[in-house]
Amino acid sequence: MSSEFDYSLIWLIYVSAGALFYWVLHGFTKTVKPVWSLYCLRAVYLGLAFTPAYANDQGDTLAPALMVSTLDLITKGSEALSRGLMPLLLVLLSSVGIATIVYLYKKKP
Repeated sequence: MSSEFDYSLIWLIYVSAGALFYWVLHGFTKTVKPVWSLYCLRAVYLGLAFTPAYANDQGDTLAPALMVSTLDLITKGSEALSRGLMPLLLVLLSSVGIATIVYLYKKKP
């Protein structure tokens, strides 16, 4: 019971801190005219910060994919890197695509 509560509390703190940082990032990158690079920067941040991946080989807990990839690289070497890197790359590619679509939609006169 305690570990489930701790797990949920840690995710709540992580998501809250990530949302707060995104709010600050969005405030700094807010412009009157839409700029494609700013949309992509926001999308890449959201993808890096909030993409989950399985934290261990059994697949029972989730952690941020960037952390999983980094720790797999440090502890297991480059052959274990794909577990966290694959979902991260898929999300980053799709988020840049979505950011491009949003930019083109908002750019229309």
